[in-house]
Amino acid sequence: MEAYAAEAVGTGFSGPLERGDLEWRVVNTDAPENKHFVEDYKLYTRSLVIVKVRNGKQIEWKNLEKIWDLVNDKRDFIKYVQEEISTYLGERQ
Repeated sequence: MEAYAAEAVGTGFSGPLERGDLEWRVVNTDAPENKHFVEDYKLYTRSLVIVKVRNGKQIEWKNLEKIWDLVNDKRDFIKYVQEEISTYLGERQ
Protein backbone atom coordinates (compact mmCIF):
# COMPACT_ATOMS: atom_id res chain seq x y z
CA MET A 1 0.00 0.00 0.00
CA GLU A 2 2.83 2.39 0.72
CA ALA A 3 4.21 1.81 -2.78
CA TYR A 4 0.77 2.40 -4.36
CA ALA A 5 0.30 5.59 -2.34
CA ALA A 6 3.79 6.84 -3.23
CA GLU A 7 3.07 6.18 -6.90
CA ALA A 8 -0.28 7.98 -6.68
CA VAL A 9 1.38 11.05 -5.19
CA GLY A 10 4.48 10.97 -7.37
CA THR A 11 2.69 10.51 -10.69
CA GLY A 12 -0.29 12.71 -9.97
CA PHE A 13 1.27 15.66 -8.19
CA SER A 14 4.81 16.32 -9.39
CA GLY A 15 4.09 20.06 -9.70
CA PRO A 16 2.67 20.55 -6.19
CA LEU A 17 5.49 18.40 -4.77
CA GLU A 18 8.15 20.49 -6.53
CA ARG A 19 6.53 23.76 -5.41
CA GLY A 20 6.19 22.57 -1.84
CA ASP A 21 2.38 22.75 -1.94
CA LEU A 22 2.29 19.02 -1.17
CA GLU A 23 4.59 16.91 0.95
CA TRP A 24 4.84 13.10 0.98
CA ARG A 25 5.86 11.76 4.35
CA VAL A 26 6.09 8.19 5.65
CA VAL A 27 5.79 8.02 9.43
CA ASN A 28 6.68 5.03 11.58
CA THR A 29 4.15 5.21 14.41
CA ASP A 30 6.14 2.65 16.40
CA ALA A 31 8.89 5.22 16.91
CA PRO A 32 8.44 6.96 20.27
CA GLU A 33 8.53 10.45 18.74
CA ASN A 34 5.67 9.54 16.38
CA LYS A 35 3.33 7.72 18.76
CA HIS A 36 1.15 10.83 19.05
CA PHE A 37 -0.01 10.32 15.45
CA VAL A 38 -1.96 7.22 16.52
CA GLU A 39 -4.06 9.32 18.88
CA ASP A 40 -4.05 12.49 16.77
CA TYR A 41 -5.52 10.69 13.75
CA LYS A 42 -7.33 7.88 15.60
CA LEU A 43 -5.26 5.20 13.85
CA TYR A 44 -5.77 1.51 14.52
CA THR A 45 -3.71 0.05 11.67
CA ARG A 46 -1.49 1.20 8.83
CA SER A 47 -3.14 4.19 7.28
CA LEU A 48 -2.92 6.92 4.69
CA VAL A 49 -3.79 10.29 6.14
CA ILE A 50 -3.94 13.55 4.23
CA VAL A 51 -3.51 16.70 6.24
CA LYS A 52 -4.16 20.30 5.27
CA VAL A 53 -1.76 22.76 6.88
CA ARG A 54 -1.93 26.55 6.75
CA ASN A 55 0.63 28.86 8.31
CA GLY A 56 2.26 25.87 9.99
CA LYS A 57 -0.97 24.71 11.67
CA GLN A 58 -3.03 21.66 10.89
CA ILE A 59 -6.53 22.79 9.95
CA GLU A 60 -8.06 19.62 8.55
CA TRP A 61 -7.24 15.93 8.08
CA LYS A 62 -8.75 12.79 6.61
CA ASN A 63 -7.86 9.14 7.02
CA LEU A 64 -8.31 7.48 3.62
CA GLU A 65 -9.83 4.30 5.00
CA LYS A 66 -11.15 3.16 1.61
CA ILE A 67 -7.57 2.14 0.66
CA TRP A 68 -8.23 -1.16 2.42
CA ASP A 69 -11.14 -1.89 0.06
CA LEU A 70 -8.93 -1.13 -2.94
CA VAL A 71 -5.71 -2.84 -1.89
CA ASN A 72 -6.14 -5.50 -4.60
CA ASP A 73 -6.96 -3.00 -7.35
CA LYS A 74 -3.95 -0.78 -8.00
CA ARG A 75 -5.65 1.37 -10.64
CA ASP A 76 -8.65 2.21 -8.46
CA PHE A 77 -6.43 2.64 -5.39
CA ILE A 78 -4.32 5.24 -7.18
CA LYS A 79 -7.38 6.96 -8.63
CA TYR A 80 -9.01 7.18 -5.19
CA VAL A 81 -5.88 8.60 -3.54
CA GLN A 82 -5.37 11.14 -6.32
CA GLU A 83 -9.01 12.27 -6.18
CA GLU A 84 -8.85 12.74 -2.41
CA ILE A 85 -5.60 14.70 -2.60
CA SER A 86 -6.98 16.84 -5.43
CA THR A 87 -9.95 17.70 -3.24
CA TYR A 88 -7.63 18.79 -0.45
CA LEU A 89 -5.54 20.85 -2.86
CA GLY A 90 -8.69 22.43 -4.29
CA GLU A 91 -8.00 20.97 -7.74
CA ARG A 92 -10.22 19.09 -10.11
CA GLN A 93 -9.07 15.90 -11.78
